[in-house]
Amino acid sequence: MSAQLKGEAEARYPMDTASGYDHKAWAKRFVYRAERGDRNLLPVQILFAYMALGLEVPKESSVVKK
Repeated sequence: MSAQLKGEAEARYPMDTASGYDHKAWAKRFVYRAERGDRNLLPVQILFAYMALGLEVPKESSVVKK
């Protein structure tokens, strides 16, 4: 499942676009994969991706320690 999600994320958020280079595509890809339940992402990857995009980390995420 992870390889499939990785491919979907890369297709949905390309680094090189018609309007220029997207420097935060890596973060968008991680968030996309995390929201779809990819278990191969590390908690720190998810945390940094949300921080880079200025999003609040979901409370139910495995990143947030209870």
